Order: sequence, then C-alpha cells, then structure tokens
Amino acid sequence: MSDPSHLRAACLADPADDTARLVLADLLRESDDPDRQAKGRFLWAGVTAAGFRDADLIDDPLYYTAQAELGAVAASGAPARWLGLLGVGHDPLTRSDWAGDATHDRVTVRIGDTLGTYARGMLGELPATLEQWVAMARPALASWPVERVAVTDAPGLTFAVMRIGDRWRLEARLRLGGRRVPLYRHVVPSAVSNAPVLADGPAEWWVEERFADRAALVAGVVDASRVLVADLRQIAGDRWPDPPRKRS
Repeated sequence: MSDPSHLRAACLADPADDTARLVLADLLRESDDPDRQAKGRFLWAGVTAAGFRDADLIDDPLYYTAQAELGAVAASGAPARWLGLLGVGHDPLTRSDWAGDATHDRVTVRIGDTLGTYARGMLGELPATLEQWVAMARPALASWPVERVAVTDAPGLTFAVMRIGDRWRLEARLRLGGRRVPLYRHVVPSAVSNAPVLADGPAEWWVEERFADRAALVAGVVDASRVLVADLRQIAGDRWPDPPRKRS
C-alpha cells in the first residue's frame, strides 16, 4: 500500500495501530513536498518517543533523536498550521499567533484560546467551545484521530470518540461537582452558604450515539453532537454548567 490517503485512512480506522502510523511516516518522509515531509518526520518521531513513555531512565539515543525531530517540526510552525486548517486562528498564521510545548510524544499547540494536542504524531485532543466543535468536528475527524474534546463553555462536558469492535461511538459525558441549594432564593457556592441548604452531590451522566463505520461517524458527528448535548441538558436541568467568567 503506497497511497498516503489509504495509509492515513488505515491510521484513522485503527488509532491504536502504531505500525500503520510508521508505514505512513516512512512514505511521507520520502515525499518531495515539504509539508508531507514534516508530517512524516513528526509522525515517526511521535510514535518513536511514545515507546519510552513508561521508562524511568532513558539512555537510548533513538529517543533523543525523536525528541529533536518533534522539536524541529514544532518550531517550524507546521503543527500550528495543521490546526489552523480546521478553522482555528487567522489565515495565514504568523509566528506571533501560536505557542507550543512538548512532553515526550505529546506536542501541544495554542492558537488564541484554542489548544490542540498531538500524541504519537497525530492530533488527538481538542478543547473547544460547543460552537467551535460543531464547526470543526467533521473536518477534524476526517483528517485526524481525535479522541477527546473538552467543551470550554460548559465545564465538565466532554466528547469522546472511540472504536468499539467494527463500530464507532461518540459519547458525550457531563461530570459535575457537588453544590448546595439554599432553601430560599438561588444557588450559591457551598463555601459561602450559611443558610439552610439542600445538598446535591457530585453527578455524572453520559449519552452516546453509535455508527456503523468511521465514514458514518464523520458524516453524522455534527447532528449527533447537537442531539447528545440536548439530551444532557434535559437530564441536568438547572445543574447545566454556566460558561466560565472571562478574565478582565
């Protein structure tokens, strides 16, 4: 198999398969296109560095070669550009538009208030507002094995994408801490409530939608995301989280 699109589809179809990622990395590194070369180098380095995650002491030169490759590609701005292609930030991005950080195989890129985390050489995690997720969900899942999205304007709400056998699942989960509800007026934080209260303990709810294959997931993720959020809103009632206050 020498077609990059087929190899990338294989990576998306089985996100846990490092072999498919390494084969794709080798093919991309042989390309004459600088962006494909960068993706291949980044992918090879991410998969290689991930193999040392659980090591207490690393003395293998291969790890440090992989770290150097990750750092070089990240410093070039390529991971930021790949994130920008999902509609994040300005087009084109300038060096002042983004910042990055790396730990082992994980490279995190910040563009404005949006973070993208690459693990094992591919985009795997995104924090986004619900509106942003709806806008980028389809292209993100069509291009990357995104597994987790934290919804920033509904603290405690996350989406998870996972393969279950031959099928795919989109899960929306809402985790809430405890609260105290005064027997009069309105909800206040427990730390400042001196009046008689009713205690609501921590809560966790989740709902899901299943898809026959990844193509169906990509095609249906936007509508499914909206439906799952609506279901959780109904379940949570007045416990639905408010957006965090913006810092002045």
